Amino acid sequence: MKTNNIGRTETMRIEKFIITIKARLNDECKNGHEDFGLTYSLWEEKNGRKYDIGGGCAAGSTDQIVRKAIRKFGLEPVERVHLSDMNGVPMYPTANAIYHAKNSGFEVFRDYLRLTDEEAKQAFYIDDELGLYVWLLDNGIIDRWKNEANEAIKAIINGRDIEFESTATKKQGHWYFKVEPTKERLDGQRYLIQTGYYDCDNYDQHRQEENMQEVRKKLSTEYYEKQIEKAKAKIRLNKAFLAMLEEHLAEFSDPVTVADNWIFYDNRSEIVFNWNTGFGRNQVSENDFETVKKYFAYAEENNISLTLKK
Repeated sequence: MKTNNIGRTETMRIEKFIITIKARLNDECKNGHEDFGLTYSLWEEKNGRKYDIGGGCAAGSTDQIVRKAIRKFGLEPVERVHLSDMNGVPMYPTANAIYHAKNSGFEVFRDYLRLTDEEAKQAFYIDDELGLYVWLLDNGIIDRWKNEANEAIKAIINGRDIEFESTATKKQGHWYFKVEPTKERLDGQRYLIQTGYYDCDNYDQHRQEENMQEVRKKLSTEYYEKQIEKAKAKIRLNKAFLAMLEEHLAEFSDPVTVADNWIFYDNRSEIVFNWNTGFGRNQVSENDFETVKKYFAYAEENNISLTLKK
């Protein structure tokens, strides 16, 4: 039988303690892809009654009862890929790893990507997501993650007559790049890695150069001219919107909310109504939204899309 939802639950007693440990691979989080999980519940037995004394994530736990249960049931492979997706890929591997390198230190970076010390030393200073992806790909790490996931699947199935089959609609890893990287971009990162651009000795120099480029950009006349033009465009938009409301005020059931609960995203040329759904905030009705679409010609003339958030 094929399924995208596999699990295994085991219970054991250690003296007066009873532990139930659960391993799974499914889309329990409803995020569009299956991921692994390893959790436990722990009870203490007193006077013939069981008392709940804790539980939670079993992966990485230092509790000796949890450690014994993981070893007894052979769930170390599942522990290794806890919270990774069905291919063994950690959550947002490149972005999170770079964050850990900058803020959490070497060991957290190494353990997050499940690398050896030597591998982590090679990758630690790669602070570009595409560059880190290329390094993971070319050094066989992504293939190794897949093999680790396969071992975890075997541990969960545990000899039963079932087969895991993913129905994922989303994936992890470089899979989060909004645009699939071209061969030229991949090869460009390979060149930087091979020529030592990301090596420790060159790291500070490159960062200083990049920071200086950013400073020059921020202080350039062109930068401020763009900001001024954005501000002028927003003023023109607001004036046009106000004029439309004044002209057709009687046709809106709640013109105050129409005027208040919208935002303009200039990066994608889109106005979103009901962008603020906070407690107590009035929402633009569908009828009022249709009235805006009917009369706000400025949007069509300037290729601005209108969206009602529901």
